[in-house]
Amino acid sequence: MEDKSRQIPLEWLAPLEWLKKISEGNTTSKLEAITMEGLQIVNVQKGLIRCNFTVPSIVSDSDGNWQVGAMAALIDCVAGAAIHTTTVGHINVTLDFTISYHSTANIQVSTLSQFVDI
Repeated sequence: MEDKSRQIPLEWLAPLEWLKKISEGNTTSKLEAITMEGLQIVNVQKGLIRCNFTVPSIVSDSDGNWQVGAMAALIDCVAGAAIHTTTVGHINVTLDFTISYHSTANIQVSTLSQFVDI
């Protein structure tokens, strides 16, 4: 969404607005609001959403690392929105997420999230 010269297809607006509302805390799900607080959408393409995100301290575990459940919730929400960009607003697929945690992620560290349609 950084590149203003490219128009975003109308059918992508609903999932992008949904992500924006969640990141601003405007949702009925407190878990999603806490997990995605401050998420910024950087770029949108068919099957891909790039986001900037700084992990808030509220989703840290006792060791000061990003809670794996909060990480999975963020992945689920952004991936769901990315799917909408490939299906013209209608989700008609079933997903099986497999998330492998190879190391811990410290809080207050910026991360770039990219979900690609396979």
